[in-house]
Amino acid sequence: MTILISYKQQEKCVFVSDFRVSFNTANQVDAMSKFLAFDNRLAFFTAGSVVMWSMVVPVIRQVIDQVNLLNVCDEDGPLISSLRNMTEQTPYSAAGLFGGFGIYVDTVTNQNIVFQIRGLAGRGLQISHVSDGVTVIGSGANIPNIEGLLRVNLDDYVEVNEFILKPTAEKLRNEIKEILVKCGSSSFEKLGISPIFNISGLIGSAFQMFGEEIEGGRFVSGGMSREYHFSFERVNGALVLRDLLSNTEHCVHDITTFQHNGSVGIEFDPEGLTEGFDPSSCVSGHNIYFISQWVEDSFLERTIFKTTPFGNSPKLLANPNYIQLASAVGQVRTSGKNIHLNVYRHGLIINPVNQNTFEEVIQQSIFDDDLLTNYIENINDLFIP
Repeated sequence: MTILISYKQQEKCVFVSDFRVSFNTANQVDAMSKFLAFDNRLAFFTAGSVVMWSMVVPVIRQVIDQVNLLNVCDEDGPLISSLRNMTEQTPYSAAGLFGGFGIYVDTVTNQNIVFQIRGLAGRGLQISHVSDGVTVIGSGANIPNIEGLLRVNLDDYVEVNEFILKPTAEKLRNEIKEILVKCGSSSFEKLGISPIFNISGLIGSAFQMFGEEIEGGRFVSGGMSREYHFSFERVNGALVLRDLLSNTEHCVHDITTFQHNGSVGIEFDPEGLTEGFDPSSCVSGHNIYFISQWVEDSFLERTIFKTTPFGNSPKLLANPNYIQLASAVGQVRTSGKNIHLNVYRHGLIINPVNQNTFEEVIQQSIFDDDLLTNYIENINDLFIP
């Protein structure tokens, strides 16, 4: 129940990590930094069981002086062999799954190694080098084709803009946010991922976690704009998430200092990503249909999409690999009983027996509201009441 993402090209790598800790679906807290540094050479981005990671930490501290660039990923080296022994000797628990990204830097040679670990209490530990491209760890890895979607967009971006750490990390963060929003506003709760993300970068032996102050706005349905202004920074030695519009803040702890009794959920969502379109209310058979409609002056722009649900009830989400069925710009109706409303990713209820015919006619009939009434059961949602 988290997401960690890396995008790597040779000696350069950027990371995106969330802040959420999940006790259960209804009890989630956005207050943990997944980054854990042991010294100026070895660090981890953590995922999975907090209990298991609390056991991992002292094991690493015992052997860290023996770890070097040559043996950090060695199956028989001090780090991996110690972690494997601890994991195997811990009583089995299905909840004892843990993993993450490991980073080792050597300032003498100006080299780094990025690797992935995955362990299960009572079963053992696996390690692998992180390859060039995109790697996703955590519940976010269950999103269909997530690594492929991210890699295509990041490769295209870097080809045009070069691989500069912070802009590339920002691009990666924006892409994962868009994918999660496409999955639906409930994706953050259902996957246990916070709607805010930290970014960091690695080049050679230099690693940097980026503190930020972010201000802007995003379009929401009904022609409205959601303004936001927040920061992630270190204040008097402590990491703090601060909403500068509501003047609220969350202290952020790493896995060694985090404490929470699980009785109160705390969500940090200054951008409002957990609000808006959600597919669970508009699944029609094996499909999800939705529309974006924009009215401006005398023109009406409509785009209709189709996708499929993934996951199991009650945690259904939308596959972010949308298919565009139709898109066009036409004349808006300015008077009469049906005045069009601005909507953004609004679900359409279409009886499964009518879906094939709807898909056949929609390209040519996207503005024929009288015809579409025969297919779209909630078509009145597109008009001003």
